[in-house]
Amino acid sequence: MKRQKYNNGSTVIQKTFKNVGQLEGKFNANQSYQSADITGSVKLPKGMTASASIFKDSAGNKNTGFSVEKQLPRNSSVGIGKNRNSTNVSVSKGNFRLEVKKPKAGDTQYGITYSRKI
Repeated sequence: MKRQKYNNGSTVIQKTFKNVGQLEGKFNANQSYQSADITGSVKLPKGMTASASIFKDSAGNKNTGFSVEKQLPRNSSVGIGKNRNSTNVSVSKGNFRLEVKKPKAGDTQYGITYSRKI
């Protein structure tokens, strides 16, 4: 099990299962605030990856979510995700990513991202 400790009091614990699945926990605490975020993912057949997560903090915030992503040829992928507050769909090709997000309350949001390593 891999463990990393940061100077701000948070701890990350990560376990990989024979390059097929992964479980990661992030825990943060100080005198006035504590939080926990646990994520699990598993590789599925045909280039798909499924993941699920749960988050909770001392302020009463909590969230659960899941997502599925499929790798496509030529450095591209497509994914869908859902949590308590929204549903989103994304398409990536190289350095570009197009995302559509529909919150439970509010208007549909659209985004285009370009990323480049420096």
